[in-house]
Amino acid sequence: MVRCISVADWGKLRTSLAACLAVKSFEVIDVDVDSRKVDAINSREAPVYEPCLAEPLTTHGERLRPTTDLEAMISSSDATFVDVPKPSKPDGSFSLCFVLQTSEGIGSTYG
Repeated sequence: MVRCISVADWGKLRTSLAACLAVKSFEVIDVDVDSRKVDAINSREAPVYEPCLAEPLTTHGERLRPTTDLEAMISSSDATFVDVPKPSKPDGSFSLCFVLQTSEGIGSTYG
């Protein structure tokens, strides 16, 4: 049974996903390289603007465990969602640099 879910990055979509999972009684560990976002979640404040996000962060914030430590996130969770930014390249394609960086971090945690 999945009890703890991790989500990589406290962006607009990931923060909403984490809040929804917390509302459904999941423990959610989320990693972000931006310590300001981690501090905001620890203060039960939305690190990004999204309508209706403040209420679940306030009422279910105890289920959210933000961190900057990818290894701690992976080793403490049963399942992980990776949805990191995919910036556009000049030719219109998407860069997978953040996807690869996060995936390599996850892979190195498992050896």
